[in-house]
Amino acid sequence: MYYMNTERDNFHDWHRDKPDTTSFSGLHRNEIPDYNQPIARWGRLLFFAILGVVLVLGFKYFARL
Repeated sequence: MYYMNTERDNFHDWHRDKPDTTSFSGLHRNEIPDYNQPIARWGRLLFFAILGVVLVLGFKYFARL
């Protein structure tokens, strides 16, 4: 005897009533005014580059590579 799967049918009913969220028609440009982004400082970049080189060379020195 065939029994109806109510969980599956309830899911399909729920999905049918659900609004379509995949449409791009509701997208619009953000209205938040632009704010000044912090400028990347070259000194900070140089510091981390030197730190990276020192760490790599230090590891190679202590590992005797």
